[in-house]
Amino acid sequence: MKVMMIVWIAALSIAYLVAGRSFEQALLAGKIVLIGFVLGFVGSKLCAALHAFRDAKTALSNHRR
Repeated sequence: MKVMMIVWIAALSIAYLVAGRSFEQALLAGKIVLIGFVLGFVGSKLCAALHAFRDAKTALSNHRR
């Protein structure tokens, strides 16, 4: 969740830097925010999966002893 929020904040700040008064720039900013949200969501799930794998690997090695 932490990774998702970091990427989301970065994408939102980039979108505000890009956005202007024209409709095309607003669409571009919307795409940047959407891409940032998707990347943040995928990164969050990936980090959670890697963390769970690391915990499971440690638990299995401790159980075998």
